[in-house]
Amino acid sequence: TILAIDPGPERSAWLLLEGSGVRGFGILSNLALVAKLRARSPSGGLWEASEADVLAIENIEPRYGLSTGWETLDTARWVGRFEEAAQPLPVGLLKRSSILRHLGIASRGNADQGVRMALIDRYGGKAAAIGTVKAKGPLHGITTHCWAALAVAVTWADLHS
Repeated sequence: TILAIDPGPERSAWLLLEGSGVRGFGILSNLALVAKLRARSPSGGLWEASEADVLAIENIEPRYGLSTGWETLDTARWVGRFEEAAQPLPVGLLKRSSILRHLGIASRGNADQGVRMALIDRYGGKAAAIGTVKAKGPLHGITTHCWAALAVAVTWADLHS
């Protein structure tokens, strides 16, 4: 069972992957996410940190030739706070470039859309993966940064199973 985080400067997406099935996902303020990791309890959320075997986090990597803003630096700071708060749970860090390469996404230009499509394809295409309101697929309801958290979890599972 993998707890995956796509970190942001103020709020972060989390996703709990068990086998190939998504057990829960959402977006929380970083302070709330740190508190949940430390408490190891489901108070106010859908997952319990003690249920996970590993915490996988998308790590910030240098962007050579490009300036780095405060949001990037703040996000990097939160990665370290999540890592510390999760102890003694093992923590793995994955670079975005490694995740994109693993999912077969060549361009960073429209990477978010590429991640979403690669994951939908992996789960059998839109009809099977997303489904409908009456017949929900395993990825039904996943939005925005939760797709990136799923990409972290799937990549970690593939590389470490």
